[in-house]
Amino acid sequence: MSKTAFAADMKALDLLNLEGAVRALEQQGIDEFHFDVADGRFVEVFGFAPAAIAAVKAVSAIPCHAHLLVAQPERVLTAVLASGADTVTLHLEKCVHIHRALSQIRDAGRQAGIAVLPATPLTKVNYLFPQIDRLLLLGADPVRRRGGLPRAAWERIRLLHENIRYHEYAVALEAEGAESAEDAARCIRFGASRVVVGPGAADGLADPERHAALREFVERVSAAVHTV
Repeated sequence: MSKTAFAADMKALDLLNLEGAVRALEQQGIDEFHFDVADGRFVEVFGFAPAAIAAVKAVSAIPCHAHLLVAQPERVLTAVLASGADTVTLHLEKCVHIHRALSQIRDAGRQAGIAVLPATPLTKVNYLFPQIDRLLLLGADPVRRRGGLPRAAWERIRLLHENIRYHEYAVALEAEGAESAEDAARCIRFGASRVVVGPGAADGLADPERHAALREFVERVSAAVHTV
């Protein structure tokens, strides 16, 4: 398996011991912290505020990724950039002036990304590739995830990977929604270079007492890539 970046879904952490969880992930070699910033409108749950990102940036050098599950993300973009987030990803479905917003992110010296929901036609992404650094593909409903990723998710990853490779775009393809090592392995096999490790996918990932949880998960993923 070629080098794959793994990001920790911060919803999986013990928020009463956030710094301890962050330190545990640092020691295990996590590549990125993934924050879902949600306003209760685009999806019916609330996520992290920009202040949470700023708090983690104050104690860790690990890159932070802000995934904006927000209606009209332009409204919160200035605050998210001020938090120090290294990558900011906007949902294609909810950003009216997406070219302007992506330019604002890049002008601030950050990496810009777009995210697409499972039912969004992939053709809508094509004209944005030259302006982004990352494409975040949600393989399942971001709120109601059950039973692993559906078969259609693998085909969407494959199609996007082939498009990126054919046009030689400098865009990282990231998959979110994996609920097991097998899910993560399929994402990688079909072309994802980054995987968000969510709640339940890697038990004990942020447990200060489980020093090898990430390594064990990566080993299971590496083995499954050849069998799934």
